[in-house]
Amino acid sequence: MRGNIVFAVLCLLAVIATALTWAFGDVQRNPLKDESPAMDSNAQDRPLLRHRLADAGWSLVQTDKRGVDHRVTVPAALLGGAQTETPPWFALVRAVYPTSPEVRAQFPSASPESRGECGGALYVGGYVVTAAHCVVDRTGAAPLRLEICIEPRGRSNCRASYLIHAAVVDLNFEPDGAAGYRDDRAVVMLPDDPGGGVELPQTPRAEVETGESVHIFAMGSNGDGHLGEFVSRCSQPVVDVRRAIVETRGEACRIRRADSGSPAGRELPSGVIVPTLIVSSYDPLDERRNFFSPLRPDKIRAAIMAMED
Repeated sequence: MRGNIVFAVLCLLAVIATALTWAFGDVQRNPLKDESPAMDSNAQDRPLLRHRLADAGWSLVQTDKRGVDHRVTVPAALLGGAQTETPPWFALVRAVYPTSPEVRAQFPSASPESRGECGGALYVGGYVVTAAHCVVDRTGAAPLRLEICIEPRGRSNCRASYLIHAAVVDLNFEPDGAAGYRDDRAVVMLPDDPGGGVELPQTPRAEVETGESVHIFAMGSNGDGHLGEFVSRCSQPVVDVRRAIVETRGEACRIRRADSGSPAGRELPSGVIVPTLIVSSYDPLDERRNFFSPLRPDKIRAAIMAMED
């Protein structure tokens, strides 16, 4: 009889232990080990990655609504459209923010979300380089999400489209500083490589010289002030090249405000135009003055290595 009682007690204890394991097992799990690869590689707050980026001179920016970066299926009806001279490396970067309370109060029917658009340059491996002020606002806050349109052939016509929830920004960028156009660089890692990107050049700074013309690509307001449907291109002469700033002058590039983060490139002897600069800011007292941040491929390469480790 005593043996039966002991056996019954042991069985009861085993049942209780099993129930506790099922109920509290999550507390003892290793969250990094048990997370899905997509979540761990994208939207989690990873101190180690932040440390690596800081050592390379970058900071991690994660959107307010975190999620998994992914490609968006482009409807077949949007894959055609008019042919343009959009280079395969051109990307349209949309930062989506909540519409401000002031705007909602003044315009009750306003959309709950507002979008700002910038241009970007696609590099081999699935990396988009754009202006830092395109992925953070003047307070340094991140948007709700980033929408990336690769090689747009119309405002809603992309060769490939993505929803992104994280980017890296140059540590020296000042969102609301007097020199905010300096070091105005950001890198976005896509979940796959859509192809058509260019190789990062080997030189640490832009290979532009005073007197050379750079070609600016933009997708924004046209001469009438209306939103343009296709990517436009214009050229401006370089008037000054400094360590952190390249300045151009000219009225030809009114296709979009100069502070829109549009990419600019230099023309190679072969006639191919490769991105080397990003439009960062303009002089409000003289709209003909455009300031560019060199893309600094050495810094971009360091950011990519930190993200891939």
